[in-house]
Amino acid sequence: MELLEQEWLLFPQRSGTIELPPPVFSGRTFYVKGNPLQLKVRPRPAESGDFPWLVTTRLELTQRWSGPLEGLRPGDHRIREVRLRAVGQTGAQLPVPMPDPVEGFEIHALPAEVSWNLADGKLYGVRVQRFRYVARYRAQGTPPGLEVDWWNPVEKRVERKWLPGGPYHILGSTQPVGTAPVETEEPQRGEQKGEPSAPQGFLLIGSVIAGLILLVILARYFRSVWIPWMYWAKMQARLWSACWRSDCRQAIRVLVEWRRAYGWPGMDPESRQAWEMLDRACYGKGGTCWDGRRAWGALRRLIVLLPVGMEPGCDGTPLPPLWCTRKGIHVQGTISARRE
Repeated sequence: MELLEQEWLLFPQRSGTIELPPPVFSGRTFYVKGNPLQLKVRPRPAESGDFPWLVTTRLELTQRWSGPLEGLRPGDHRIREVRLRAVGQTGAQLPVPMPDPVEGFEIHALPAEVSWNLADGKLYGVRVQRFRYVARYRAQGTPPGLEVDWWNPVEKRVERKWLPGGPYHILGSTQPVGTAPVETEEPQRGEQKGEPSAPQGFLLIGSVIAGLILLVILARYFRSVWIPWMYWAKMQARLWSACWRSDCRQAIRVLVEWRRAYGWPGMDPESRQAWEMLDRACYGKGGTCWDGRRAWGALRRLIVLLPVGMEPGCDGTPLPPLWCTRKGIHVQGTISARRE
């Protein structure tokens, strides 16, 4: 006899009854079909709060700094490494612990490392998140701590892990405020005092280099301005084509791709209703035929270029995401920390 076992990780995305189809094994000489399995997924408890939903019986939260936070000069930086480890979750499902702004620092989010493994029949997920703190000006104080909430299904209560900050001190710049005047020698009678003129060849080379630098700057500027608009026109055309053919799956792919790149604005009631009908048509049980031509006018309003620096957060999300970034955090570049 030979025994073959296959394990699957199931992560329900909604509460209620979920029916799993029967397992099937097809061999060369026989065909075996098992029994279907019905799961009862309980809803989120009403008293569980409004934090990003995380269910685990144990959560470990640790941090490490790359160096001391005292005696820094403007331009110095430190790396803050935050490590989360939870039972029953993969690393990609663990929340991103977003730090609060710190006076005197700029915060840069670095790429995360996520992993998971099975040990003694239990699933362990790990997320390692790193942040670079760059000192900018004189300041001192204590960075705010980090906290992560989760739901303990055994104790049936909300639990919290908290990491302390630590004192920091950014010193002033070591550069001198000014320079002393340079003493010059008064020219003798009949002598001419002056700097020799640069050769014309040097002037020509300097002009060419300055022109090339100007062209590079202009090219980068027009690239940052026009490429988003060209991408917007392309996505609008793809959405129109999918809606014209009433291809619900292609329409969802276009909208999700746009959401990942530029986010969504706050949806008006008509756009939200059109999105929900599209979702039911593609993924709902017993979905009906989808009229894409009728829904195009409302769905196209989801593909819009948001102002630079605007983060839609959870308000711009039609379906609740796993983890939402905080609004208003002062960072350099994009620290919205893309969701896994």
